[in-house]
Amino acid sequence: MRMTECTTTCGATRRWIVALCLACLALPILASAQTELAHVSGRVTDQSGAVVVDTEVEIKNVDTNLSATAKTNQDGFYTFPSLRPGRYQLSAHKAGFKTVTVTQFTLNAQDHVSRDFVLQVGSTSESVTVSADTQNIDTTDATVSTVVDRQFADMGSDFGMTFHVFDGCRR
Repeated sequence: MRMTECTTTCGATRRWIVALCLACLALPILASAQTELAHVSGRVTDQSGAVVVDTEVEIKNVDTNLSATAKTNQDGFYTFPSLRPGRYQLSAHKAGFKTVTVTQFTLNAQDHVSRDFVLQVGSTSESVTVSADTQNIDTTDATVSTVVDRQFADMGSDFGMTFHVFDGCRR
């Protein structure tokens, strides 16, 4: 009788340990789906449409002055997978081509932005500046998200109160 009680108790303990281990393994996967980081990638070609390999692409956060660089691969692609939301500047340069710079554009949480470059033959001391005053459109994902700023959050401590402000909404 004692042996059966021990086997039952030990079996239950083992099941709890296995369940706890599985939960610990699943937690990072679930947490990564809720990341605040953004992603910028693109392709670099010349004016004829041929890929430009080993082009140096630099992304710079204009608020913090921090930058990162990447080189294009054999297919002309570059990627910056883990960027904090903020205002950025992006540039591409390669010897024998003019430097192309995309001025300030904004990255929000979970953005997936594609910025392609078409390099023109010329000196790297010559540059082409592209104004990025349009909205970023994510063509790779159908997710809809928004950034809630402090002013919106302060409109009312009760979330229902916020919608009461808009005309036609009733509580």
